[in-house]
Amino acid sequence: MEKRTATCYHIRTFDSLHNFLHTLKTVNADQPDQAIPFAFRQIPLFLDNFARSRKFPLRPEATVEEPTMNRVFWISLLMTLGGGLLNPQVVNAQILSNGSFDKGTQGWGLSQQEAARAQFTVVDSDSPDGGQSGRIAVTINGPAHRIQLAHSFPIKRLTTGKGYALHFFARADQLTSFQVSLMNRNKPWENLGLKRPVSVEPHWKEYVFPFYARKSDQEIGKVNFFMGQAKGTVWLDGLAIEAYDPQTITPDGPKLTTATWDLQFFKTGAIARLVHKSTGQVLIEPGVDRTAYTVTLFKDGTNKTITSEQASSIQAKPLQDGSGYSFVAQHSGFIVTLRYEIDQETGLLACRSKVENKSDRAVTRITFPILNTPQMLGNDSTDDVILYPAFDGNVMDDPYHVFRKRSGLLSGAYPGPLSCQVMAYCDRTAGLYIASHDPDGYAKTFTVDAGFQIRFSIAHLASAVAGKDLIPPYPIILGPFTGEAKRGGTSWYDAAELYRKWASRQKWAKKKVRTREDTPNWLRKGALVTTYNPRQLTPPGDQSKLEAFLKDYSSRFHTQLLPNNRGFEHNGTWFGQEYLPVIPDEVTFKESAKVARTIGGQSMIMLSGYRWTIDCITPEGTHYSSQPRFDREVARWAVHDPQGNPVIGTSTKKNDYHGRKWSRMCRATDFAKKTIVDSAKYFVECGYSVIHFDQECSGAYSASVCWARDHDHPPGNGRWIHLAMADLYQKISDACRPIDPDFALSMEEPNELYLPWLNLCQERPFGITPEWPVISPATRSVPLFLYLYHENLIGWAAFYPWKSGGHPCYSLAKGFTIGQMPGLVPTRSLRRWKPDTQRPFMTLLERCMTGYQTFAHDYLVWGRMERPLTLPIPQRHFKWAPKGKESQALVVPAVSHQVWSLDDGRIGIVLVNPETKARELAVDLSPLIESERRVVGLDRKVVQVGPACRAGHGVIQDTTRGLELQPEPVCPLLDRIAIKAPVVIRQMSTQASEQTHDGPIFRVTIPALDMVLLEVPAP
Repeated sequence: MEKRTATCYHIRTFDSLHNFLHTLKTVNADQPDQAIPFAFRQIPLFLDNFARSRKFPLRPEATVEEPTMNRVFWISLLMTLGGGLLNPQVVNAQILSNGSFDKGTQGWGLSQQEAARAQFTVVDSDSPDGGQSGRIAVTINGPAHRIQLAHSFPIKRLTTGKGYALHFFARADQLTSFQVSLMNRNKPWENLGLKRPVSVEPHWKEYVFPFYARKSDQEIGKVNFFMGQAKGTVWLDGLAIEAYDPQTITPDGPKLTTATWDLQFFKTGAIARLVHKSTGQVLIEPGVDRTAYTVTLFKDGTNKTITSEQASSIQAKPLQDGSGYSFVAQHSGFIVTLRYEIDQETGLLACRSKVENKSDRAVTRITFPILNTPQMLGNDSTDDVILYPAFDGNVMDDPYHVFRKRSGLLSGAYPGPLSCQVMAYCDRTAGLYIASHDPDGYAKTFTVDAGFQIRFSIAHLASAVAGKDLIPPYPIILGPFTGEAKRGGTSWYDAAELYRKWASRQKWAKKKVRTREDTPNWLRKGALVTTYNPRQLTPPGDQSKLEAFLKDYSSRFHTQLLPNNRGFEHNGTWFGQEYLPVIPDEVTFKESAKVARTIGGQSMIMLSGYRWTIDCITPEGTHYSSQPRFDREVARWAVHDPQGNPVIGTSTKKNDYHGRKWSRMCRATDFAKKTIVDSAKYFVECGYSVIHFDQECSGAYSASVCWARDHDHPPGNGRWIHLAMADLYQKISDACRPIDPDFALSMEEPNELYLPWLNLCQERPFGITPEWPVISPATRSVPLFLYLYHENLIGWAAFYPWKSGGHPCYSLAKGFTIGQMPGLVPTRSLRRWKPDTQRPFMTLLERCMTGYQTFAHDYLVWGRMERPLTLPIPQRHFKWAPKGKESQALVVPAVSHQVWSLDDGRIGIVLVNPETKARELAVDLSPLIESERRVVGLDRKVVQVGPACRAGHGVIQDTTRGLELQPEPVCPLLDRIAIKAPVVIRQMSTQASEQTHDGPIFRVTIPALDMVLLEVPAP
């Protein structure tokens, strides 16, 4: 390779050259914009073909092989252009003046803060860029920002909104990592479009990070390497910023096509392009990174990551049945096989991977597939949406602009904070569906990252067992999806429906709230969850305050109550696992549960997951330590790190719910299971029917990865984590259900894998602010999990008016329409509100509770959620200021609504008006009523009929008109029959008498602070 000098521009690859040509046109700050000459445009064609075949390609417009003429043409062209490549004007295209260290340290600067130390020198180098390189030896670590190496450049050389790529070579004397960013040189250090982690290995490797340039008010920017946490010595060379356009990249692998979509690969096995035919929507596009997979190898406490680009060879083969391709990649010590084939059930692409491990290392991860999607879908990003399965469901609206305003990525574990296995990227035209169809709970992570493009990937995790293969036994399904125009076009609901069709057939979705035997009768009626502190309401032997509180709620809301005794632990709330003795004493504790049953309800106890509190300050201000017992009995069974030591957490926060020091029991050990089961059994024996397991799937999954070698599991990650949790839930159920027929098991945050054991789940999709459980840079929460599994599990809201940004009526309206069992803190907690906030909230809650208990009960307790209607509902715009941050805009509907269906064919539309004025809406239920319903089981045909029809023994009867239609052979030409019948819509609310509407199109008035149900009768 050729070294960059004052008179020469380094040309690295075909793509880099094409970027170089674009640089001549768009980046040169000192030369006028001019078109690229015809001859320059031919160079990429030549280099691409010559590099791959070592033959001169056909000259432009040639139609037959002419070896001599081709050779003459290309040699003449290159000689003509030789002077152009050496023209001094090219120097101006270099945005960084000394990226190759030819001028020593000129343009570079090293910052060392506090105790962190490093040495920066320029040395002779064997890098692919040649000449000299920068050498950074980190001698004392610290936080990442404590050591910074930066190269400055004039920001005017970047055009805001244009695409560029940062290139550099790097190696290290040991595996290490750091971060690279583009940012202002001075305060405020705003990001200029790039912030990426970099993992460096002991050999030279080129790193390429595409980005879009962001606007800046400063004149000077810098490429900044944050190296405070780097280990040992790192070498850098060949730093350059070049213009970048993915449209110039041509896929070079095989093609796969169906009637619906066209797909093309790179030769590396990566998916290069996916196009939905009928809409023309490009859903996956080529990128500068052609990585098909990455494999992580573990040995002696260190990880090594290998990519597909490091394979010694990759061979593509068509499958025998013609339904796809396999790619076999050879590496030193292992072989990777990728298999792509058309999925017969969905018509989408099924992707499978396999790592055959022949080394002495453990294969702990394969990341596959890796998909580069466009920065925006179509020509307008405002209707673009990314669906991400964190908690109940997260959405990122307009990711194009979100990723330009903030850095970050979405990355979470399944099982863990991710409740299901589906992602999507769509606009109203079409979208990309990406899902793992795994029924068995294998460990994986789902990531959405943005540089120049938006990248989706799924990593499959395994335990650290040397020499073992990694073969995920499930497919990743991906491909286009669309929605109906009459329902508002494509949305995340359409992707969720694809996933629901698969998920509803899995073992975890077999039981339903309405029919499952382990759902206690009281729970099917619904209840109001609340909480109380026994230190305040139940002094020894005195239940009067608790009685008054529960009677007030029972009479006000006309419902069962489920009070949570929060703070029963003698050393303070969330102190685990030494719960006993309870506060204030066992007798009073048991009487509190009896009071709840007497007034009409049950009682709940929350357990603190697997956490073991070692040290804390009690509510009374005393110091408690269980260190001696922990060392003696618990440490052996705690989660261990890769070095074999118990993982210990500490905190200096005054009110940290963890305490001042804590650890976590390894969930696979009998010690952990017995500790938790014994506690649950004790509380049920004391009269507390609901056991709630807290702080696990909501984010603690990664803390459960245990490396101990004497526990009953393999070291590191793996499916064992899920199996251990499922076993715990089974043991809790076996121990507690025989004691109390009203027993119910609850968990914080949902996860599909545990539906067979759970009756309840604490869920939080009712919030209207972009706070946890919205994971930045996502913008809002959505009821994805409720859409998938509302029939299988009762989710309860914890607790209104949580995450409402000062507008609690709107979060309350959202929570009721999406079918959550309500939760409310004691009203004394609402006293800080102004009367004009508190009164409407309580009024709306009381009325919604009436609807929840009466006319909307079946829908909201065990109905099946459907996609909402497209209604002309105005939006409300509020300002919300998170603590210590700038205010943000909140956009919420003036009326919340959701569509529900029941097994008997009824459809209900629940609308809630959170405002103090009545709202009139024009509604059109035609998309619900006119949707054709399949009647299966006729002689040979599947006939579609209208809602007034019934299916009999080979006959379709219109129950309205008495018409009888025979299938074949009487009606041989009929493939589909659609018979419409008059439909009467019922309208119910708490503030008005029942009304009816003839036909699907009418106007409805939703009273102020009220719930309305529109019910479509069963066909």
